[in-house]
Amino acid sequence: MSSMIERQAGVDADTFRDGMSRIPTVVTVVTVPVRTNDGSDGTSLPCGVTIGSFASLSLEPPLVSYNLTTNAAIHPLAVESEYFAVHVLADNQADLSDRFANPDLGADDQLNGLDITFDSNGVPLFRPYLVRFHCRRHSVQAGGDHSIITGLVEEIEESDGLPLLYYGRAYRSMKPL
Repeated sequence: MSSMIERQAGVDADTFRDGMSRIPTVVTVVTVPVRTNDGSDGTSLPCGVTIGSFASLSLEPPLVSYNLTTNAAIHPLAVESEYFAVHVLADNQADLSDRFANPDLGADDQLNGLDITFDSNGVPLFRPYLVRFHCRRHSVQAGGDHSIITGLVEEIEESDGLPLLYYGRAYRSMKPL
């Protein structure tokens, strides 16, 4: 017999997280142009962040969205950057997800050792990836303690493989039924 979870009005953060952990999400890394700190020490700010909220938004025009917590170190750059890239990770790239999820790493450490190129807008692009979306910022909306960032998709690149998923607070791979 399965247990029933009662719907509660105004659930607390832990209950909400527990419920959301039961929804599989594709793991992506969003990158924005590299910037240095305020000039005082020359260190770089983060240029990428792991995201589990990437979604298709519109077909005409082709829009995608992702949500970013407002207290993320990359938040000011992400909401101000005119261009960004979304890298959908393959199921053998959990290490990249962990790297870009680390809030203590600046761009130098995030990009170290990766096969990196920069597009004409200065957005870092790494290889390999499963799918990569090149986007121009369309809008930014407030969403509680997150910002909802939408982008107009200007280019899509694809490669072979299966996506890296996150479910039950662990990385997973998609297997055919």
